[in-house]
Amino acid sequence: DVNNLDKTTKKEYNIFKIFNKIVNNANELAEAKNIKLNLNMDTNLPVVLEGDSKKITKVVTELINNSIKYTDEGKINVNVRGEKKDNDVNLIITIKDTGIGISKKKMDKIMDPKNDDEYSTIKKIVDSLGGSFEIESKEKEFTKVILNITQKIIEDNKIREKLDKNKNAITFDLSDKKILIVDDNKLNLKVTSKLLSPYNPQIVLLESGQEAIEKVGKETFDLILLDQMMPSISGTEVLNKLNISLPS
Repeated sequence: DVNNLDKTTKKEYNIFKIFNKIVNNANELAEAKNIKLNLNMDTNLPVVLEGDSKKITKVVTELINNSIKYTDEGKINVNVRGEKKDNDVNLIITIKDTGIGISKKKMDKIMDPKNDDEYSTIKKIVDSLGGSFEIESKEKEFTKVILNITQKIIEDNKIREKLDKNKNAITFDLSDKKILIVDDNKLNLKVTSKLLSPYNPQIVLLESGQEAIEKVGKETFDLILLDQMMPSISGTEVLNKLNISLPS
């Protein structure tokens, strides 16, 4: 709520879950314009932070929507990395598109503290979070927005740290992978998503086999995780309808 910018609600949240949800929600709008929406997250980011995730979600969502609005072809990259200092992490969030760019005249207006356009609300919210906001753009080529927001670290990625210390451990990054998880049990969806989120995939969650069949008909996935025992259509029936054979 723009009228209550002084009210910042600090709660614990999973940074990977938040950004996967943001990108998944925006993906339908991007796909309607044949724009590739990519999410890349630093694997060294702490998993659980404390701060106002609702405001961060609103800001990033608005910026992605702006990029989709002013991009007719190409891609939008959302990059998230962090710089740790003591018990805090400075989140550096970059949204870069291949859109029409911003003219110098409009850029001057955007950077004017007195302006009242689509970016003014975003800047006000970022200010209320104690963060910073900057824009780089070139007409007919790109627009890049960079956010810096400091959050408190609640839980670092201990699993990743242990794996990195183990020379024999196999680590992997799923940043460019798209995974579909299908289960009629919401708790199972939540747990599976949480287990995968540290590896940064783009996750799509569905609660029925029929939804999965329709979704796969429209989108391409690198991995599909299916519950076998689902009402109406079982996991095996979904595979059969998608002409995917089970390994013998």
